[in-house]
Amino acid sequence: MLLSTPQKLAFHGSRPDLDCLQAFVTTALGAERVHEEPGLAACQLPNGSLLELYGPGACYPPHLFEHSAIVASFPVADLQRAVAQARAAGLHVVAMPEEVCSGLRYCHLQLPGGLVIGLYQEGPAALVASANGAT
Repeated sequence: MLLSTPQKLAFHGSRPDLDCLQAFVTTALGAERVHEEPGLAACQLPNGSLLELYGPGACYPPHLFEHSAIVASFPVADLQRAVAQARAAGLHVVAMPEEVCSGLRYCHLQLPGGLVIGLYQEGPAALVASANGAT
């Protein structure tokens, strides 16, 4: 069910830590800054992986960094099916699948120990699922 496409990593930290991380990923790893807003910068690595750097002033769901400063998110071909499989494996859905922008559906799941991970579905299948009201 997991696709071999890039993942997304979200980091939460102090401005000095995030500035240092951003400088490293852009110079040493060849990342390109693709988005910036108050408290948030996003950089894309050459393999397509996205790094989201959340600092002071950023807006994000309260559950996102409650137990860890890093959240990994993984692409799936069928978000509804992956969520059902996650529930069967003992994960708890903390944010139901929702369309966050055109062609991107996303949700957050919590492991028994509290860590949060994300699952997302991109492309035409995500648009169809959203149009059909899939959760």
